[in-house]
Formats: sequence, C-alpha cells, structure tokens
Amino acid sequence: FSSDASNWVIERKNNNITFKPILIAKYSREMLLNLGDQNIFMSGSILKEDMFAESLGIDNYVSVDIPSIIPSENRPIIKKYVGSMSSRQIDNTIDEMVKEILNIANQHKGEKGIIHTYTYKISKLLEERIDDPRFIFHNSRNREQRTRKFKRSNDDDIFVSPYSFEGVDFKYDESRFQIIVKNPFPNIGDPQIKRRDVVSNYKWIYQERCKILSQMYGRSIRAADDYAVTYLLDSDIESLLGDSSLVTHYFCEGLINDNCNKKITIVDVNKLSQDKRRSYANERTNERNVLDAIMNDGLYTLTDLREAYKKLPGDSYKEVKPAFERLLKNKAIKLSQGD
Repeated sequence: FSSDASNWVIERKNNNITFKPILIAKYSREMLLNLGDQNIFMSGSILKEDMFAESLGIDNYVSVDIPSIIPSENRPIIKKYVGSMSSRQIDNTIDEMVKEILNIANQHKGEKGIIHTYTYKISKLLEERIDDPRFIFHNSRNREQRTRKFKRSNDDDIFVSPYSFEGVDFKYDESRFQIIVKNPFPNIGDPQIKRRDVVSNYKWIYQERCKILSQMYGRSIRAADDYAVTYLLDSDIESLLGDSSLVTHYFCEGLINDNCNKKITIVDVNKLSQDKRRSYANERTNERNVLDAIMNDGLYTLTDLREAYKKLPGDSYKEVKPAFERLLKNKAIKLSQGD
C-alpha cells in the first residue's frame, strides 16, 4: 500500500477506516489470476473483450462468443419513455411515471413482475404514491426476506427493488414482465467511483451504466423456453443506446420498433452518382468499411455490425451507427423487417 498509495481511496466513518482500490489490474494477477494455469471468465455482460481484459491486467487471452439460446421474440424490450428521472427532473416526472407503472401493471394482471428503481429514493417515492397490495417494497435490511417472499408467492405480486439487477434471478412465472424506471447512474459522490471515472478519462461510469442496464434486462428471462417483456420508462436510458453504446448484443436484439434488427439490403452502388461513388471509395472510409462488412462478412443488421466492431481493439465501434445512418440517408442501403 505504501508504495502505491495514490491508487487507493481511504474512507473514515465513525471508528471505521475503509481502503478501496481505484484500479485493480495491478493486483489481479497475484490475487486472482495465479490461482490456476488457465482462467475462464464466463459472463453475459462482458461489454467489450479488450476493455474487460485491460481492467484485469490480462495480456494473453482468447474470447469465445456463444449466441444466446433464448429467442429475441421471447424477450422484447419496449420503449415507453415518460420523461427524465434525473435528480433535476424527477419531481416533474414521478407522477407520470406512477401512472405508466400502474397502466403496465393493469396490462399484466395475473402475472408477476419486477420494477427496477436503482435507488431507494425512487422506491420510497413509488411506495408513497402506490396503494396496491400487489406491490412489494423492501429496504436495505429486509431485502433478502422480501425477495424470498416474492419468489414464493403464487399471487400476481410486483417486486419493487433498487438492487435486484445482479445476483438473483426470477425465472418463468416468478416474473413475466419487468419495468426499468431509472437510467442506472453510479453515485458520483462515492470517492472510489469518482476517481475511477477520472483515471479512465471519464469512461468508467458510462461503461458501468451499460453493464447494469444489460444486467437488469437479464433478470427475468433465464432459459430457452422462458419469456418476459421489458419496459424502459426513463427517457435518459436513450443516452445508453446511441453511437457509443456498449450494451450487450443480447440487449440490442430485444429492442423492437427499432432499426437495429431490421435486415440490411445493399442498393447497387453503381447506381449512385459519380461524386457519391468517389466519396465512398475515398474520403468516407467508415461507410466503405461498413458496406464491405455487410457484403463480405454477412452482417445483415446494425446490431450484428456493432457487435462485430466491438470485438476489434479500440473505439471503432462508435463509428458504425453514424456510418450506417449516412448510408441509409444516401440510399446506399435499405432496411426491411427480415424473416
């Protein structure tokens, strides 16, 4: 510690002192990676292979991507944004949020569901406004007990939780719908979180948000024959689905009413004007690369394109969506729903 004090955050509360590392890569080899000759990391929320390896200080690795066995039609994601749930806007949004939650709950009478609030503050606001015995709330002390009560229930209960996005599953009839009411945003007031974001050039919090959103989505769909619908209500979630999005391929597949999963068809580039053909061949290398990927690699949706680019070192995946949209605008490609 004394030789690397700048990599630690020290917190003092009452009579307790807590030491938290900022970066763990320099410690993982002696504390984790040396436990065997080979290490296998298995997760559905590894956002980008090289980013994950770098965070653990892994230099030599092989990545194996196994497609999901759960059909995308069994796990649709529906955007029903009602407004921003940021700290500045929550007072303006909370009443409309409650109305939409009750509307969705009414649509799913006879079915159990999960509401991901991400913060205890939002759980409390909902508890104050919802007078319905279907809704089960918890605090930090009774979370496990209330979770067990919900999972064992045979009624159409709805579990409201700020912290059920990891370490727990709600399979089959334990949850047939889930509502995400808050764009996950780590507490920037935590010194460890703040320092991690700074040393990562302000990328760590964004990566963490994408990971948590992906984890939330996976709580209610746990097997090939399982099914559940997910509703996104906080409009700030859209910021995680833009050009720089790192949400998992699994998440993107579930989005409906979205261009991400529509089949791409190449329009005959020779029919474009000479100037446009020249621009695709010269200046617009991103568009040219995307066209080549579609034609030569069999990547026929934006979701597949972005996932392929995410496997490459660096941030080239950020260029896929803008290039795709320019190609679409210029009619170099067109979209269909596909089979």
